[in-house]
Amino acid sequence: MHWIPKDLTTWAFIFSVLALVLMYPVGVLINITTPRLQNRWAARSRSALQARIARLEGELNRMPGLPEVSEVEDMILRRSQLALKILFICFDMLFSILTVISFCLGLIVAVVFGVLSILIMYVIGRFVDRSEAEEYLSPSRKRTVELSIAELQSKLRQPK
Repeated sequence: MHWIPKDLTTWAFIFSVLALVLMYPVGVLINITTPRLQNRWAARSRSALQARIARLEGELNRMPGLPEVSEVEDMILRRSQLALKILFICFDMLFSILTVISFCLGLIVAVVFGVLSILIMYVIGRFVDRSEAEEYLSPSRKRTVELSIAELQSKLRQPK
């Protein structure tokens, strides 16, 4: 058992790297399973099932008023948002390292990062005009809502 680190800084580093590595897969897993869990939870009673169907139909009815994007635009938008998140993580790591080495290097990196993040946010903002943050009509979102409504309505028709 000599390989187990005894100091807290090593453990903090290990857990921070582990958190950075697991951040994206856990986020994807949560986004995939949340609608399914909500549908399963709604299936516990008829009233909860009807309320979930009504909520999804309300969302589906609200979709024509949202700006519509194509599959390619949706993919570009999601990838640019992912690039911005990765840029923030890289900046945090680089800024921490360079601040320890030299304050001037850390300051230069902070200015460069500020300019890059402003440019990326400008491109994302100009790409699609969204009335509400993160709400735009992607074809995949519309299909997901329609499939959820169909699945819940089939459960509603089944006798208990």
